[in-house]
Amino acid sequence: MQSLFRKGVLWIIALFVFYASTPAQVSDKISKVTAPAVPQGQPVSIEAELINPAVVQRVEVAYRPFGEQSYKRMEMSVVGNLATATIPASATAPPFLEYYLLLYLQNSPTPETYPLENAEGHPLRVDIQEARPASRYVTVLSPEEQESVRKEDLFISFTVSRDTLLDSSATQIFIDDVNVTRFAVPSGDLFVLHPENASVSLSSGDHTIRVELYAKNHALLESYSWGFHVTGVEEKVVPPAPPGWIYGGSLQLETRNEKIDTLPGVPYNRATLTANAANGIFRTWGKVYLTNEEKSSRQPQDRFTLNAEIPHLQIGVGDLYPVYPDLIMNGLRVRGVSGSLSLGSFGLTVSQGQILRSIEGDTLKTFPSDSLLAEQQRDPSASYKLYRPSDSVWAKFLGGTYSRDLLVVRPRFGPENAYIGFTALKSSDDPASIQFGLKPEENLVVGTDFLFSFANHTVDLTGQAAISGTNRDITRGTFTDADIDSIYSGDNQSTRDHIRTLKNILSHVITLNENFIPLTQKYMPTLAYEAGLAVNTGDNGFRFNYLRHGNSYESFGQTFVRPDVAGFNVADHVRLAGNSLLLSGGFERLQDNTAQTKPATTTSMTANLGVSYFPRTEFPSVTLAYLFASNDNGLDVDSAFATRDFTNRLVLQLNKDFTYIARNQGMLSVSTSLRDDQTPRNLDTKNTTITMGVTSSYQIPLQTVVNILVSLNSLPSIDSAGSTTLSPRDYTSLYLSGQYRLADDRLLLSAALSPTLGNIGRMLFDAGAQYFFTKKISAVTDLSLYLNRGRSSDFIGSLILRMEL
Repeated sequence: MQSLFRKGVLWIIALFVFYASTPAQVSDKISKVTAPAVPQGQPVSIEAELINPAVVQRVEVAYRPFGEQSYKRMEMSVVGNLATATIPASATAPPFLEYYLLLYLQNSPTPETYPLENAEGHPLRVDIQEARPASRYVTVLSPEEQESVRKEDLFISFTVSRDTLLDSSATQIFIDDVNVTRFAVPSGDLFVLHPENASVSLSSGDHTIRVELYAKNHALLESYSWGFHVTGVEEKVVPPAPPGWIYGGSLQLETRNEKIDTLPGVPYNRATLTANAANGIFRTWGKVYLTNEEKSSRQPQDRFTLNAEIPHLQIGVGDLYPVYPDLIMNGLRVRGVSGSLSLGSFGLTVSQGQILRSIEGDTLKTFPSDSLLAEQQRDPSASYKLYRPSDSVWAKFLGGTYSRDLLVVRPRFGPENAYIGFTALKSSDDPASIQFGLKPEENLVVGTDFLFSFANHTVDLTGQAAISGTNRDITRGTFTDADIDSIYSGDNQSTRDHIRTLKNILSHVITLNENFIPLTQKYMPTLAYEAGLAVNTGDNGFRFNYLRHGNSYESFGQTFVRPDVAGFNVADHVRLAGNSLLLSGGFERLQDNTAQTKPATTTSMTANLGVSYFPRTEFPSVTLAYLFASNDNGLDVDSAFATRDFTNRLVLQLNKDFTYIARNQGMLSVSTSLRDDQTPRNLDTKNTTITMGVTSSYQIPLQTVVNILVSLNSLPSIDSAGSTTLSPRDYTSLYLSGQYRLADDRLLLSAALSPTLGNIGRMLFDAGAQYFFTKKISAVTDLSLYLNRGRSSDFIGSLILRMEL
């Protein structure tokens, strides 16, 4: 009877589970977001599929680790209709990571969020799994973990699961850090490798196999390793013989047509070419992406990059994303050149190129000089400039974008686990790059960073600091001593002497005039620093961070640093009962008004507590988390400037992999959030989301997904009397899809149906097929139809030809 009850419980859970990597939110800009769960300490790859990329200027992801209230941001790389980003491993603290997307649209000053409803207070989540789980993608067949095997009986085999993010052709295989990928024999999802064929002779003893799996955007998805033991006569490990040139590549051609609402159809034609080659110690790889979306009125849509590497030196040219200390620069696209040199206890990284290209402004109207005063009185907020000096014709215009160049240099002293680095960044606009621009700017940042690691990263001390200077208008150049006396005539002599000293020191590296920030060092408004302590003993992970960002700190290489904030956060997680129980907790306290220029200081506090249970039985794993946040500036709640709000959130999540008719992955998730705004603005919100579904893989070549999302939202709105009330925005979305493989896996058919009911009404029909003409040549077609309540339907069709070279 107990066994029957247990099976009944499992079946009920199976009916109410949801596959975490495809949250079924509703948006007319994004059709799908994929963010697979990862183990702690590994980066998170997020991929968003855009419905109408022509209207999207850029996409950002805002994310925060468990235990923190403030979000960090990074720009997503948009190639075609895919926006991708990799969130760093430092943000992956259990039990989950929270994130949402911001879409900046053409001719819209305010970004749209995904999800649409209270994204910051009720974000999406990525599960952060226990530190050493089984691989999400690799199933080991031979040898098993810590298996002892005779050397003559040894062969390596494993399978790689099919996943929309995964590029299985990019899989890399290592034996004891020797790359043996080219000797592996892939067959569908199966990889087989005989070490003798790879000229690797293994000695008796312990050895390690490592498999690296990459996403289609070339980001590392997972590095999974397992150990085994070889018995027999001890032999030397013989490295592979010099293989000569090893090369590979791929070509993808795509045509896509989108018919959105009543707009005319938009065609997209794209080509992507990748190539790589290696010969002994030399390795090179590159990528070219061309699209008909490339226009002089937009920032670059085409992409190209070429990289070369030898021991200790790597150089790249083209569109690059160099990484520096994240207060200064991290993830920004640079079209230019970047290189890094590593010589043990010394390293040097240099990047130079263009981060914005020039886009000429629009001339709205031209008129004679004697009409200038009347035009300025008619529209004082507009911009005016002499258009044709020869006949004194003026123009009213919309400002364009100056080209912006950047140079970053960072020397490092010390080994990778105990170093100090120094970084300098200089970035400036070119006033001559366009005729109709507003105010060209210039930016200088210098900083330092350090890492001291002890006992194999059991204890890590980290820190970084940077100070910036920004000039908001360099048109007039650096001012003279006479200009200083004139402009600051109302100040005392010591102030003028201080500004004159600044000019004499800094004018060699940056334009200095009355538009320079800062001209005073009181409260150090452009200084930012962070320091952290992390202790990881295996079963316990503790971290403490302190930060202070001045209210005027700015780096043109890192546009997502939050200014005007100071405070700390602390988090801890403890594993108990043989890693079956995980307790997580965190607290954060932040304050603004670092320069004492505001009438009140806002204090933001966050407290979190999470409990996760991973049973070694047939019952599902469970995560329960409570999150509390508050903001209070101490003013009377009746004041128009008062801030006082409290948010309570509760998250319950059940996960289970089980076998019933098929192999199933599932999750039941319930998340509820209540925000109480105690000021007269009364900006209360209520959000509850229930997600349910199951993904099933059958013995026959069939995979199905059943997802249900129920979203209940009460959001503030202004009624006819001008009062703030809560308005419902509820909807329910069902998603059904299936994939079936035919003709010895040469043909893959897929179909999906997704109705949405409630305040949002939409029906999605999707059908696709992929056919492999040969192992390396395939064609993919996909058709999507969106039937929208209250407006015209949307249609998207695409055809892709892929070829492995």
